[in-house]
This record gives sequence, C-alpha cells and structure tokens, in this order.
Amino acid sequence: MSVYSITNPDCQEYFTSLCAEESDIQCSLKALVATLDKVPPMYIDALQGAILAFLARSIQAKNLLEIGTFVGYGTLWLSRALLPDGQITTCEIDKRWWPIARQAFEQAGVSQQIIQEKQAALLSLKKWTSFESPPQFDFIFVDADKSNSPIYFEHCLKLLSPNGLLVMDNVWWQGKLLDENYSQKRAQVLRKFNQDLAKDPRIDLVMLPISDGMSLIRKRLS
Repeated sequence: MSVYSITNPDCQEYFTSLCAEESDIQCSLKALVATLDKVPPMYIDALQGAILAFLARSIQAKNLLEIGTFVGYGTLWLSRALLPDGQITTCEIDKRWWPIARQAFEQAGVSQQIIQEKQAALLSLKKWTSFESPPQFDFIFVDADKSNSPIYFEHCLKLLSPNGLLVMDNVWWQGKLLDENYSQKRAQVLRKFNQDLAKDPRIDLVMLPISDGMSLIRKRLS
C-alpha cells in the first residue's frame, strides 16, 4: 500500500509519466476505490508497479506470488512480466475484493494465468510450507498486514526459489519508524523487522527509498 511516498512529488510524477503508464483497467480500479466509503487506496503506485514488473521480468520469473490482492491493481502490474507459461498466485482474505479483482483480470485477458487464493495468506503459506516438497516461487511480493511481516518473511523465504526475489512493501512506514517513542504496534514490529533483516546472514538485502519503502531480498547462496 502506498498512500504515502518518500519520493519528491515532482520527481515521482516525472518518472511515472515516462515509464509507468497505467492501463485503462488499472485507472478504472483506482476510480472505483475512490468512490468507496472508508476504504483507503491500498494499492501500490504506478512507478512502484513498473519497478516490480521490471524486476520480475529481468529474472524471467515463471511462478509469482502476491500477498495482498486488494482489487488487483498491483497484480495487473505483475502480469506484465508473465511469461507465456507463467502464473501468478495472489492471496486475499477480504471477500469484497475477490469479484472486483477477477473481473479486472478477465478484462485484461490474464485470468487464465492468475490463481486467487481466497483466504488468509498465512493459511496458504502454512499449507505450502508444510508440504514435503513446498512449491517454489521465483518472485514474491508482500503487501499485507504489517504486524505479520516477520511471519510472512519466514514462510516466503522457504518458498523462494534459489535465484528468486522477495519484495516487502511499506518498510519506511511514513517515516514513523524513526521515532522510537511511536508506540503503534505495527511500527514497533516493522522497526524490529527491518533491523533483523539487516543482520540476517541468510539473505542479501537492499532497501529502496521509493514509494513507502521496499525491501528487496534474495537468498544468500554462499
């Protein structure tokens, strides 16, 4: 979710205008969300979407996983990276968004390559990691409830292919992580999570100051 951006607005608008053009379907989804009462714009911004699609395409990701579908706006960005035999599995617990996302996927002509997991993402993750041979995902994007970020990370690391890429969203949390006295639980969890990631010997990590902050994570192979 990117209701706040680190990036200078003029910079963001300029780069977006050059390399992050939204589809008509994506614009319609944003317009729909704007009409909903008490529903924040829980979707990534266009520049962030373009970056995710670029990253997934650059590693030729075949099996993609998204934690947090919402209305499918971000999923459509990821779909731009799909190989002809590629697939996106996207998890969403809130049934209000299931049909909206499905319709968007159908309109975009990518519904046959997208699997909707209609339950809490943790249930799906726990199920997959319990398998003797867990599925392997080449690209994983986590944009869900931040209080569970450490749990999502541990499960996703087990499901990440050896050369895959895991991206965690909202790791800046509107800058509130800098305030040690800010007591919101999610901020406390994210602050510790970021610190733990920076010291984790199992991974290579880089944090990008784009949108509300993104962490790019790969398994350390040696």
